[in-house]
Amino acid sequence: MRRDVVITGLGILSCAGRDLAAAREKFLAGICCLTPIRDPRAAGLRARFAGQIAGFQPAPELAGHDRHVHLALAAAREALAAAAVRPEHYGRRIGLIFSTCSGPMLLIEAHYERIIRGQPQITAGELFAKRYHSAAPVLARTLGIGGLCTTVVTACSASSTAIALAADLIRCGMLDAALAGGADSLSVSTLAGFDGLKATSDGKCAPFSKPPGLNLGEAGAFAFLEPAAAAQQRGVPPHAVVLGSGTSNDAYHCSAPEPGGRGLADAIRRALGDAGLTPEQISYINAHGTGTEANDKAECKAIRKVFPAPPPISSTKSMVGHCLGAAGAVEVIASIVCAEADVLPPTANFTVPRDGCAVDCVPQASRAWPGPKVFLSNNSAFGGHNVSLALALAQPATRNPKLDTVEEPRIFVTACGIVSAAGVGLDALEAARRDGRSGLRPVTLPELPPLTAGLVDEAAVEAADRRLNLRAMDRCSRWATVAARLAIRGAKFPEKPAALAELGLFLNLAAGPSWAESEFLTSFLGNDHQVAQLAAFPYIVPSSVAGNVCRALMLSGHNLTLNPGPAAGLFGLAPALAAMRAGHASALLCGAVDELSSRILADNFFAGRLGQPPGEGAAVLMLETAGRGAQPLAEVLGLAIATKPIPNADDMEEVIAAALTEAGVGRAEINAASFSGEMEMSPVVGWRGRLLQSAGITGQLEGAQPLLDLAAALRSPELPPGGLLLLGAVTAQGVAAAIVRKA
Repeated sequence: MRRDVVITGLGILSCAGRDLAAAREKFLAGICCLTPIRDPRAAGLRARFAGQIAGFQPAPELAGHDRHVHLALAAAREALAAAAVRPEHYGRRIGLIFSTCSGPMLLIEAHYERIIRGQPQITAGELFAKRYHSAAPVLARTLGIGGLCTTVVTACSASSTAIALAADLIRCGMLDAALAGGADSLSVSTLAGFDGLKATSDGKCAPFSKPPGLNLGEAGAFAFLEPAAAAQQRGVPPHAVVLGSGTSNDAYHCSAPEPGGRGLADAIRRALGDAGLTPEQISYINAHGTGTEANDKAECKAIRKVFPAPPPISSTKSMVGHCLGAAGAVEVIASIVCAEADVLPPTANFTVPRDGCAVDCVPQASRAWPGPKVFLSNNSAFGGHNVSLALALAQPATRNPKLDTVEEPRIFVTACGIVSAAGVGLDALEAARRDGRSGLRPVTLPELPPLTAGLVDEAAVEAADRRLNLRAMDRCSRWATVAARLAIRGAKFPEKPAALAELGLFLNLAAGPSWAESEFLTSFLGNDHQVAQLAAFPYIVPSSVAGNVCRALMLSGHNLTLNPGPAAGLFGLAPALAAMRAGHASALLCGAVDELSSRILADNFFAGRLGQPPGEGAAVLMLETAGRGAQPLAEVLGLAIATKPIPNADDMEEVIAAALTEAGVGRAEINAASFSGEMEMSPVVGWRGRLLQSAGITGQLEGAQPLLDLAAALRSPELPPGGLLLLGAVTAQGVAAAIVRKA
């Protein structure tokens, strides 16, 4: 039986004000808070206005971290204070679902400026701070959050997706509470990229109206979520109920929405289905509403596909700009505070409807909210990602009773797709292990000593499936696509378009696409802030990899891209299980991918992080419930995760014990174990002699290694049929353990 989830705390920092009270005033009055751009480096751009936070003072305890982390901390603290909770009281039962689009772009820009000046050196601390996953563990440590800590990186749909994921984790009992939201700071390179795509406005944006174009903004925004019963017991009145959510992928283009709005319409239908609502029960939609010609028109078409008579819609981006990864959380908060005041959020600057946007866009402030306070919040993003959230101020009087009687499904691994230095496919990895053959090779980079690494054979990848068009993709997208195709075929999953359109993809990354970052930023910063490599810009966002996979394989189902950092494959397994337990998908591809570009290798060398030979490649699992009757390779029995500043053996033991308890098995029943991550814990937790590892053959893959080891273990004679495998990961930020039974 799934639990009702409510929002009991809100926190926001944006150009509309330093806290919720200030933002509420602006949202209710429909005040546009955009101001002239102050950065002189943007003088040559079309964009003239942005949602800038003036006079913000960074937190001293976060010195050395990017501005977006400081924005996030301020908003997160407000949300926790409003909910009247102390995270440390929850132990590992409270999670942090952070999200961002551009991430630490200000630090990344500074690093490339040093590289251009011939100073590529970087410390371990600086390298960590410029990684997309760095904000989440830093925030968790500062706030005292001890459970699942991860980062959603689905670009401009990220923070609404984070709220949806947090609700799923609580609904199915994997967490008892979660802080969910996002942050992004204003970056001149991001602004220049949108400007180069001709997406910006030279005035203040007027979504669905004239003239077209967007303004960027910066913000931090968070919501505290918990079960309705827990809030009632604590005596804390909820702001809103999270009724359901839906996601999709357009599988169409790297940066442009599918013109007919098909993908977003799918997300809206899925949100309504998850919430047990009909279109007629929705009284308002907070639209993605960027203000661009293509996005606004596609979104209006999507809404018309679902709603015969669309309710009022509006875009709060007209007041604070497009806050990228924080946009969804900002818009959820705007909708909630306006609903509480019985006022519809208006679309500022609206004049007359643009062609294709003839919907009720709420052009004036202070219009009374029509009917029950049940509403949607939509977002779309580069990479084709879409999300729709269904919320209400109170639980609707009627909803689908079947939602309360859904049993938690058993979840099986039905196939594993592998691309590694050993070759393409699990057979290649098994043959290398059997023959004692290593995929490690010497690597020579300018100004660096000789290195050894496990590099993927590109010719083997291209020959794996000649029907796949891989040549237009970057390297890690090619490997993830081939690994996903192998998983689909290994599971004998139907490859008809209708079946693939419902197949989901959860992709987990330890680092973003290095090639696009290098090409775009090196050319932009080295060319007097002129955009010279515009084609690379849409691929800077980490979710572009998943977008490439979805387009190549026609995957339009429930999807998510996460950046949990090291051991991403194992830490990313929890959200995939939550999605399936919550009923979003009966079949889901869950994987991880790593690349070793020259930039990544050089950064890791200078930071002293090349102690063991690194590897690259992809590992993708097909996860399924029992409905299709596929032949399973294994069943996932238990999973536990904890976030710790500096994990020790006791932390690992605690998490293993929790995973064993969930699986309903004893420690003595474990047949084999595999550990990966940044820290080696296996000797102190007593698994010496029963370890199954692949890193000696493939190199140590930063994110995909746990799933690679799982796939190899399921083939190993050391794990007998029916045997139990402990899959563990220990990183500098946290620990995870999963219990898997081989079929």
